[in-house]
Order: sequence, then C-alpha cells, then structure tokens
Amino acid sequence: MREADVVTVHMPKTPETTGLIGAEQFALAKPSLHVVNAARGGLIDEEALYEALSSGRIAGAALDVYSSEPPAASETAKRLLELENITLTPHLGASTAEAQEKAGVAVAKSVRLALAGELVPDAVNVAGGAIDDVVRPGVALADRLGQLFTTLAGSRPSCSTSRSTARSPPGMSPR
Repeated sequence: MREADVVTVHMPKTPETTGLIGAEQFALAKPSLHVVNAARGGLIDEEALYEALSSGRIAGAALDVYSSEPPAASETAKRLLELENITLTPHLGASTAEAQEKAGVAVAKSVRLALAGELVPDAVNVAGGAIDDVVRPGVALADRLGQLFTTLAGSRPSCSTSRSTARSPPGMSPR
C-alpha cells in the first residue's frame, strides 16, 4: 500500500479475508492510491474506506460488491454513495449472455456425470474443475471410508453424491 497506485482485490470472502483492507492499511497508503474491489463485499472495511476517501488519505475507489446488498441497506455504504471519488456499480459479471451460457454448459456436464454415477468434480460455491491426478486414486477410498464410518456410527446418509465401483466390505451393502 505504501508504493502502490492501484490495488485490486481478487479473493474469496472467508473469516481470514473479511476486513483484510482497513484503517491500518489505508494509513500506510500513498495519497494517489486507488482501490478496486470486484471480488466480494466485506473484504474492504467500508467504514475505513469511507474515512480514507473523505479525508483524502487515498485518491479513489471502485466497488461492485458491498458488505450489504443493496448498498443502500447499510449506513456506511449509503455514505459511500455520496462521495465524488468513488465509482459504484452493480456486480453483474455473471449476468452476460456468455457467462450464462458457460454456467449452463458446466451444470449440464455435472448433471451428466452424476447421472452416469461418475464423480462430479465441483459443488455449489466451490471452485470446481479437474481433480488432480494425485488425488483421484484416493476418491473411491474416501467414499468407502465414509460409508464404513457412517455404518459403524449407526446411521447412513440419506443422500449420496458419488458412486464407486469398488466391492462392498463384508456385511456392508452397496448403496
């Protein structure tokens, strides 16, 4: 922050990243700093951002994500809306025709895999994709161990998301 003219934020919101940029970081910033958050609301402390912008501590900011949606629902976000040195836009990255088509194709591929009884490599709100070759051999084992442990615990899950072709251990019935 001491040397940057522009800082862009690109990360998921987790307990560790919430409020990642706050008053302490803005205190270190050059007055020419511009901050851009198009990742997740709450990564930048909006109160600290407001103070940095309104005092001239930093030059500007651009947000398309907010700690509360819509931004008018938060008093701090409402105050941000009044500043001249900030650009606020709606978070519409996934609202393009191309993004919607890509999402639809990805869902269709996942459904096809699930219906074929194959491993679906992605889940809701989790980055999906190819399963690393190092991990892949352990997936069937992890599935079987999960079945074994739930059987030993006296309950079985009512829904399963993967199927294995491995033979069931004696005394365990396949799903």
